Amino acid sequence: MNTIYKGFLLAAGLWMFTACEIEEVIEDELTAEEVFATPGGAQQLVAPIYASVRDLMKQDGVYGVNEHTSDEMLGPTRGTDWDDNGVWRVLHTHTWDANNLYIRNSWNDLNRGVSRANSALSVLLQAENTPENRRLIAEARTLHAMFSLFVIDMFGQLPFREFDDTDFTSPGQVLNRQEGFDFIEEQLELALPDLGAKSDVPYGRMTTSSAQTLLMVLNLNHEVLLGQRDDDRFRRVATLADEIINSGEYSLATDYFAIFNNDNTETQGQNEAIIISEFNDSEDLAVNNQLFVNMTLHYNQRWGQNNEFSAWNGFTTIADFYNRFDQNDPRFSDSTYAVSGIPRGFLEGQQFTETGEFILERGANSITVESPDNPPAPLLSYTLDVSLTGNSESNGVRVIKYQPDNDSPQQGRADYDYILWRLGDVYLMKAEALWRVGDIAPATAAIDELRAARGLAPVGVIDEDVILNERGYELYWEGHRRRDLIRFDRYNSAYTLKDQSPEFRQLFPIPQTAIDSDPNLEQNDGYTGG
Repeated sequence: MNTIYKGFLLAAGLWMFTACEIEEVIEDELTAEEVFATPGGAQQLVAPIYASVRDLMKQDGVYGVNEHTSDEMLGPTRGTDWDDNGVWRVLHTHTWDANNLYIRNSWNDLNRGVSRANSALSVLLQAENTPENRRLIAEARTLHAMFSLFVIDMFGQLPFREFDDTDFTSPGQVLNRQEGFDFIEEQLELALPDLGAKSDVPYGRMTTSSAQTLLMVLNLNHEVLLGQRDDDRFRRVATLADEIINSGEYSLATDYFAIFNNDNTETQGQNEAIIISEFNDSEDLAVNNQLFVNMTLHYNQRWGQNNEFSAWNGFTTIADFYNRFDQNDPRFSDSTYAVSGIPRGFLEGQQFTETGEFILERGANSITVESPDNPPAPLLSYTLDVSLTGNSESNGVRVIKYQPDNDSPQQGRADYDYILWRLGDVYLMKAEALWRVGDIAPATAAIDELRAARGLAPVGVIDEDVILNERGYELYWEGHRRRDLIRFDRYNSAYTLKDQSPEFRQLFPIPQTAIDSDPNLEQNDGYTGG
């Protein structure tokens, strides 16, 4: 599925929400009858939706916007490097407006995924009622629900058309958060009976557990999304978690960083991966996944077959997040799978090559020295001290979750798959949901089971700080932190290099270009113009 990106796009299905600045190139046109008569034709209807899942990991889109507005990630300026007209600073300080390019990218990418799912469903729902076609419909519904969940979470409004609405001369509907929530829940519940178990479908496809996980996310965040509390929804989270855990399809990894190794396609994320986006290092799939390495390491930290790849010296974490971590936690740092001397986790202090040479900042003819005495350029020694602007090349602790790919023929590509949701998160969502309804003992047991797999002692007494911190220790830089902070009422709090921000920042602005093209969209409270 990951190689079929351009093939069978139907003219009847190629509609775009008028709310989006999106252009679709028609590579071929077929009638529905011709598609269903073509071997594998129905499967190729869902391929463009799966391709859109890769958009969720863009540093200048959904992933970057969610991470940079949290306390996990910072984009500091170093001279003119990474200034980018201040776009990273306004995300961290919660001072963005409706002109923000990366917020607009997020809106467009998400709605592209929704529209592709809608296009596929508009045709698939005409298909013969076979088990295979029912499963493809269920996959498309699940993908539609996932993209829609991101939209209502980030923007609070969901541009919407019924699957059989092909009158594109007028704008579609716009669902509010309640309506969007109900639609997402309905689609996931409709999909569940026809989705396959992980062992029954090709790796990377939507499964029963995928839909259950998305229902967990929806229900765990229901109080934020709906503005009212319903304890039965928290209990539903715990029930769904038990169904996934007891399915026998997944297991907790005992080797944490191996989840993110280059072989995580073969290991299926050490049997933890539930929803993923597939990549490989031999094909151009339109989105580069090795950006997780490029975006944080220094220029002189080299990897690749002949150490030919050089990173961009970009993003760091901040003191408030870093200082919460127990540095003996095996999830904090590990050199077991170091590549070219680059360990995993949080990188602080002097950086070395795999042969023990000291890496330098730029400014010398050499990028390394054997001795730290009288170096020709400053030593590359990452410091916790970092500011929004005016930093040296060493300021800021770097974070490496995924393994650099030494065998890739191209710097932007790596052989690992990007994991959106995995079993570790299922345990943590279960624990939080049980804690929120006062079931403390089973909530604690869920956290302790996860920690035991990671080689850690029981957590002891739990409270909201323990639960939020544990989510940070387990899931840092995986794209979940913004939602977590909002759910725990910490998103608008002051932390390193960020003042208290107003509550309206919990939603992003609707891009003005979208409002201009769809009269049914209204700007979110607190934002004007753009």
